Amino acid sequence: MAIMTTDVLAFADQWYTAIMKEHVGEQKQSEFFIIPSKAYIVLCDGSVLLLDQHDDIHGKFSEEHYTLDKPYVTELSCNPDRVRVKLTLYWQAQFKEGLDQSGWINAAVGVDWILARDNDHCLKFVSYRNSYLQVLPESGVDQGGLGDVYGGGHFSANAS
Repeated sequence: MAIMTTDVLAFADQWYTAIMKEHVGEQKQSEFFIIPSKAYIVLCDGSVLLLDQHDDIHGKFSEEHYTLDKPYVTELSCNPDRVRVKLTLYWQAQFKEGLDQSGWINAAVGVDWILARDNDHCLKFVSYRNSYLQVLPESGVDQGGLGDVYGGGHFSANAS
């Protein structure tokens, strides 16, 4: 069963809703990966972000919103069904009160995924990489301020 753009967008919506709206933890995030025990995100500077760290990051925000640009989907294999997805995520996040930050983060995040269908025909991450993170001009946080959000040094925001 071929992986279509509509499948990718539905999967992306499930993932980002779980992270940004439902605030699921590490265990639930790992269920989106083909091998849950080996789930992690590779950041644009080549460092690895574990899912508990990912959960900690999103826990800093009281509100998050996203918009997805049209994904570019390339079939890699039809047995098993596997695709590469490249898209831009437009992300907004508001810090929780009491944190030493103010304003909204407005950023564009480059997403580069390999997705495959599991035995139940559900899409799962095989690999997950953020290829860039660019703070947009209307952001209340400058590019250098994102190091505080991502534990300092996790993002070299201009890397590609």
